[in-house]
Amino acid sequence: MTITYDNTDAEYILGYRIFYNKFGWRSKVFAGVFILAAALGVNMVVVSGFSSLYGYLLVGIGGFMAIQRLMTPRTMAKKLRLYLAEMPKETYSLSLQEQRFVITTNFENTEKPPHIDTVSYTTEQVDVVVKEELYLFVVNRKVLYSVPKRCLTEEQVASLDEYLKDKALI
Repeated sequence: MTITYDNTDAEYILGYRIFYNKFGWRSKVFAGVFILAAALGVNMVVVSGFSSLYGYLLVGIGGFMAIQRLMTPRTMAKKLRLYLAEMPKETYSLSLQEQRFVITTNFENTEKPPHIDTVSYTTEQVDVVVKEELYLFVVNRKVLYSVPKRCLTEEQVASLDEYLKDKALI
């Protein structure tokens, strides 16, 4: 089965949010650890009568790292919006094979002649998140492809659901 689709900017951003909510828990845990380190540093500073160098270091490093961890999703979303503003139009083709996903990207509207990029992933490399608006294919928790349901017919949605259930991906 082959599915041809495109994405809107809102669908790209929704895909990123879903990805971060599902796989970004480590960043939240680290932010909590850094907040605890900063709190420990404040305690050390106050208990020592404001003369603990290690306390000040813990407050500075822990506070900085906590803020950095908590701001990462926002800065990534901002970079994504900037990238989407200048990104050329792309259309995708998803081909479902027995043990592989083959995704072909067709870059259009560029100064150079349009070109096509094809990548292939095994079903073991891919996690699938199904939402009301889209399917999100996450490869090795690093690369994501969102397939909006608005581009699919009811038969394609049923066939894709059956394929994903057969491969135990959902």
